[in-house]
Amino acid sequence: MDYSIKDIFLAGYVSAQAGTYFNQVIMVTELAEYDDENVIEEYASLFKKVKESGKLYVDNIKYVAQVANKHRIPLPDLPKHPEQYFKWIKAVQLGFSGERMPEEISPAYFTHASHLGDLTTSLYILDNYIYLHQKFGALDYSESIKTLLDDILKLRADVDQVNNDSVTPKNQKTIDEGWKTLFDMAGQFAEFRKEELRQEELEELGELVNQLIDKSSSYAHKIAEKL
Repeated sequence: MDYSIKDIFLAGYVSAQAGTYFNQVIMVTELAEYDDENVIEEYASLFKKVKESGKLYVDNIKYVAQVANKHRIPLPDLPKHPEQYFKWIKAVQLGFSGERMPEEISPAYFTHASHLGDLTTSLYILDNYIYLHQKFGALDYSESIKTLLDDILKLRADVDQVNNDSVTPKNQKTIDEGWKTLFDMAGQFAEFRKEELRQEELEELGELVNQLIDKSSSYAHKIAEKL
């Protein structure tokens, strides 16, 4: 089977976006340590949701392995736990940016997609933190929320550093337009970088995060369709 630029792009996106699942596993594990009855109930609900979403992420990881195998890019065994995933994703990013990539496919496609997957993951985890922070006074995620906002705002610099020399002008326009829309929206996060957010600010931030989740996911698929 021949893999196209679209396959490389999708491998970049879904490999990074799989971080959503593994970070949620960490979150659920942390919730399990609380003995508050309401938190325990929330833990059971979130655990069920994470478990149900697991198959999709496993299928996506297998897809990345298939694309890597086609190009003889060596990868570790498929990750089953968070610590394994974080090692695996580093190997994926290194492999798809190396010399085993086909000469006719710029590594920039994979890198752009990987950054887009990172953004989607950060948004999903941010949404989880905002929800838990609002619902449970005993769970203070203020610092985690601030850190994720910083990470998202800094992502623009990483995207700007991607070498686009081998990306065709047509595809580059599609990619640039997608990033511009996302960063214009994400730029609003700067006003929420506070030590403590009021309830109405958390609600406003949560709405913005959910809008961006929809945008980042739809842009990933829109770009892939045009490759």
